[in-house]
Amino acid sequence: LRVGRYYRDFSNYLNDELSSGHMLISHNAEPIPKIGLVTSQKIKKLEKIDFDFGIVHGFFDKNDLYNKAPFLHEKFFYMNIKNNNYQISIGLVHEAIWAGSIVTFGGDQPNTFKDFLKVFIAEDGPLYEGEPHPNALGNHLGLWDFYYQHNNNDQILKLYYQHFFEDTSGLRFRNEIDGLWGLELKNYIPETTILFEYLDTSHQYMNPPYVAEAYYNHTIYSAGWSYKNYTIGNPFLPHLNTDPTKIVHIGMNGLILKNYHYQIQISKKIDVNDLMRYRVDIKKEFNALNTLGIFIVNNGNKKNGVGAIIYWEL
Repeated sequence: LRVGRYYRDFSNYLNDELSSGHMLISHNAEPIPKIGLVTSQKIKKLEKIDFDFGIVHGFFDKNDLYNKAPFLHEKFFYMNIKNNNYQISIGLVHEAIWAGSIVTFGGDQPNTFKDFLKVFIAEDGPLYEGEPHPNALGNHLGLWDFYYQHNNNDQILKLYYQHFFEDTSGLRFRNEIDGLWGLELKNYIPETTILFEYLDTSHQYMNPPYVAEAYYNHTIYSAGWSYKNYTIGNPFLPHLNTDPTKIVHIGMNGLILKNYHYQIQISKKIDVNDLMRYRVDIKKEFNALNTLGIFIVNNGNKKNGVGAIIYWEL
């Protein structure tokens, strides 16, 4: 049982320090208040296989668009195959925004237990004027999560693919390769972790009306996939901007000298003319609780920002 503000209980393989950001729940926004039940189970006759699953109820915030805060519904199910030196995981994650009261769209939204059951299975809601057919009740998002890890002594290789979807077409991979592809190498260079990612959302509107999505956006819940006006998922997909994109991202960190660490992140759009975005951190760890450092950051323009890194506990 988990109660409080926290990010996620799935995709635990992802290196949140170096990654461009998880497709559903990154560290870009403040964590949402949640109540969750999470567990793992093994099958006695299949010692190499176990299952992770959970269900969460969360609470968004009131804002200029919502008179009453909507609810978050989240659930996930993973199968893990583990051997001495490798692991393969396949998971399915379902997120939904539902209930609440919308300023510009009819006020109170369906919020009974019966409505929750509809949200749970993504059943159709009411038919609104001007729509050819009813859509699923609430705003739904999801993820097919594929992960492979290989260990060779202290060397770790990770491969992952987060296939993003918002409706049945994406669930069936009709939006093709959209999502986040990643490779992480740890200790292939001593005391160094290197991460490569490719983000693609160029197939979200490739075959309307069947494949006609605007990722992180929604007609009724017009704040989109956001919390306190920050994108909850990958920050390269703004929750109020539906433009498709292709991005290459590189992250790297390690030791310079004893107790001196560096971290580098570089990102660039490759489908349009774009400048590199980057951040470079250099910091010294005095102990487990006290760290000082500096960083240089550029958000795709010709001006650099400089700041201090201070983690200090007396």
